[in-house]
Amino acid sequence: MSIAPGLGIIGGGVWAQHHMNAVRDLERSSQARLVGMCARTHDTVSRVSGKYGIHGTTDYTKLIGRDDIHAVSIVTPNHLHREMAIAAMEAGKHVIVEKPMDLTVSGCEQMIQVAKNNKVLLFVGTDGILELDTQDRGFRGCFGPESTRTHNVNSSHRRKLAHDTYEHTGYFVEPIKDFVRLVRFLLNGGSMKQIAGDYPSGEDGLESTRIAAAVHRSIEEGLPVTLRK
Repeated sequence: MSIAPGLGIIGGGVWAQHHMNAVRDLERSSQARLVGMCARTHDTVSRVSGKYGIHGTTDYTKLIGRDDIHAVSIVTPNHLHREMAIAAMEAGKHVIVEKPMDLTVSGCEQMIQVAKNNKVLLFVGTDGILELDTQDRGFRGCFGPESTRTHNVNSSHRRKLAHDTYEHTGYFVEPIKDFVRLVRFLLNGGSMKQIAGDYPSGEDGLESTRIAAAVHRSIEEGLPVTLRK
């Protein structure tokens, strides 16, 4: 009998709930189990854990310490990614972390090494390592009037199935499901070598942070920057 991985979600916002919805979809076909979540405030924990009928806590170390959790989604502010991902991987959990995986090149390198040391999966991002938005939704949403905000209909939506049930799909959601399927593959005898190159890895996340850091430096110094390995 195959093992269905247990998932814990660190984060309680809208993006974290994309992760919960993706896992819940897979739970219906016994491919995964949504076990618990963590958020900063008791109000968020109570609201979100109650919505999904799962365990909730404000202490992420308690979540990653659970034996029935095999993998963790980290859906928190960027500066918290490294600390939480490293703690989870050192606890033997597979990790999907939203991009950027860390704000520094050295932090990314540390995360990659911890994943290798503990022989766990480090999967970066849900909609690509880098994102180019031709509609300027992020910029215009921050600085423009309400009427300029637009929604990308391909990012996440519900698709009706038989018997009045729905599943979530879109490019926000599908990579999360891919991560869970990879974890399930590993738990049921698959190897890291077999899936190498088939997912956005820590090395991919490192390259995006290197590029972002170089752009930041170029803007600060007003000079071109050459990227070298």
